[in-house]
Amino acid sequence: MTIKVELLHEEALALLRNLERLKLVKLLLPKKKKVAIAPSEPNGSEEKEPSVSSVKPIRDSLTLNQLLEEQQFKGFDRQELDNLISEMNIQEPIEELLAMLKP
Repeated sequence: MTIKVELLHEEALALLRNLERLKLVKLLLPKKKKVAIAPSEPNGSEEKEPSVSSVKPIRDSLTLNQLLEEQQFKGFDRQELDNLISEMNIQEPIEELLAMLKP
């Protein structure tokens, strides 16, 4: 009896994970974008909603270096940032500046 309950619990958790993934995929798909049906089908002028099958699967692994290369990340020049900060010549304490940001 305990084994069946544990298996049902695991299956329920797996279903919940799949449901969450499906919700995420639906959020990522454009809401009003329509895809034209191929001309070889009858009524080629009709449109249909894109399906979940058009979403590419997530990669099994991704390194930081791969991500930086794909996004062409260049970073920033610390010396240039320090020069900009000194040119601004801010005299107010940080607490006062942060308080100005609050509504």
